[in-house]
Amino acid sequence: NGPWPAAHYPLPLMLNEGGSVIAAPKIVTVTFTGNPDVTALQTFDDTFAEGTPWWKAVTAGYNIGPATAGGHYILPDTVSNTSLDDDQGQVGLLVTQAIASGALPTPDANTVFVLFFPSTTTLTVQGGQGCATFGAYHNTVDLPTEAGMLQLVYAVIANCPQQGSTDQSIAATTDDVSHEMIEAATDPGVGVGNITWYGYNNAWFRL
Repeated sequence: NGPWPAAHYPLPLMLNEGGSVIAAPKIVTVTFTGNPDVTALQTFDDTFAEGTPWWKAVTAGYNIGPATAGGHYILPDTVSNTSLDDDQGQVGLLVTQAIASGALPTPDANTVFVLFFPSTTTLTVQGGQGCATFGAYHNTVDLPTEAGMLQLVYAVIANCPQQGSTDQSIAATTDDVSHEMIEAATDPGVGVGNITWYGYNNAWFRL
């Protein structure tokens, strides 16, 4: 039998809810001591920031320009074999404390911290657990600065090894980073209720 025309759902619509975008994302790579993939992750983030055809294509029409590299930072591993509940603001607190101590740079409106957690860190957000209901997410907290309140944007990348492995593949990890970077750029204020691009009629997808 050959193909047969059939009705289909209309293409999804994106609505601008009035929030901001990150016009010139600056990617800050954050790993923890002992990460075996640190060089590959830093290289990917830097290459991503240098510009790819994919980034140019997916940001077209959203007033978002090229990304740039914001440097690499390795934090002491205080997170292995621990649980972090971001519904309680625990990952956001980790980031703000690292900024206050000087372990991470002071962000500006374009900064996105990309945090790569060990596989033994249990992450929770929106009631779901990392590697069970999500592989990555981005979030926002308000950061007081001398110039006023700043939206601090960060992406959380869980390490979800397949059975028989102790480490997630680089391909899966970089896919997660790409996904969260476009979401963070087009909808940076999600954690503080400042929504920008969202699916029509509150559809499940975001850009």
